[in-house]
Amino acid sequence: MARIFITLGALRTIAKALRELSDFDLYIGYDPVRVLYDEAVAEFAGNNRVRIYNFAVDVQDEDLVEVTLYEDMSPGKAGSTFFKDKITGKLKPTRCLSIPIDQVFAGISGDDYVVLSLDVEGKEYDILEYLLGSGLIKLVDKLYCEWHRNRIPSIQEERHKQLVKRLHQEGFDVTGEPRDEFGYKRAVVLHHRFGFLHQLLSTRTQ
Repeated sequence: MARIFITLGALRTIAKALRELSDFDLYIGYDPVRVLYDEAVAEFAGNNRVRIYNFAVDVQDEDLVEVTLYEDMSPGKAGSTFFKDKITGKLKPTRCLSIPIDQVFAGISGDDYVVLSLDVEGKEYDILEYLLGSGLIKLVDKLYCEWHRNRIPSIQEERHKQLVKRLHQEGFDVTGEPRDEFGYKRAVVLHHRFGFLHQLLSTRTQ
């Protein structure tokens, strides 16, 4: 049995996984944004348990799919989305290589322990619905997702509710809330909140 962490998007979560899931055998990440891919390759160079791929992930078996990228491609701000109506900054259309989600799970068996993390700017709905419909979801033991329904008008609230309900029925304790469930952003927020509280209390006791 292999213990495998997979992240679609948000390659930064690999660093957190290496700390919190340090006994895993393999950490795999996919991101179509070249600058983010290059940063991750440099960060994890020499770690033979980490594999990074410069691909988008879709539910269709096509060599190329159109992905709309953020115009600002500077480190820390780069990102990509399949949705041209995503509420964000200016978007610039481009073409990038994509692989089907089936290929992500190629070689994984039911004996493996798999943690899947998604931060794919709205594509989580297509991917998770496909995993549920195809039965591939049975290969996932723990699921984390950052939900983007509130930032993409074309994704209906009812679709969001139904997907979260189906995942709960499969035993996944996803929140359905628009935050990074793997805890990266939440940890940063808590750090700032408690830091501010500590500063406030210190000021009051002086």
